[in-house]
Amino acid sequence: MNGKNKIYVSSRMKHAELWRSCRGPFNIIASWIDETEVECFEQLWQRMQNEIKEADAIVFLAEKGDAPFKDVLIECGMALSMGKPVFVACKMETEDESRAIGSWLHHPLVTLYQTEDALDKALVSAAKCKTAYVSAGE
Repeated sequence: MNGKNKIYVSSRMKHAELWRSCRGPFNIIASWIDETEVECFEQLWQRMQNEIKEADAIVFLAEKGDAPFKDVLIECGMALSMGKPVFVACKMETEDESRAIGSWLHHPLVTLYQTEDALDKALVSAAKCKTAYVSAGE
């Protein structure tokens, strides 16, 4: 396993299979990637919040055609409010597409990768990062 950090992954549901394939080398703890149908969204959101709280870092994947991001932005916002580093693998083709993600990409806890190997870099960084937890309001 590449590093011991617990990694929560965030993206559109269509990337779930990709995330499952990354579990061998990385300690991915997001359980949403194993679901095909959601029976109770309240339970799903509570579980995702708990997993984000447990995670050492978050990796967010954004590819061409993924916008709008909606739920993904909430997951990343929760992570940032908990003082968790967020590593963004952005594979958008134009600046206008990547602008759809928002200005939070400039937050000091966010690291943005925009190269062909962006996802690999984001996962390796998340696996090895040191986290400095900051409670909201500090």
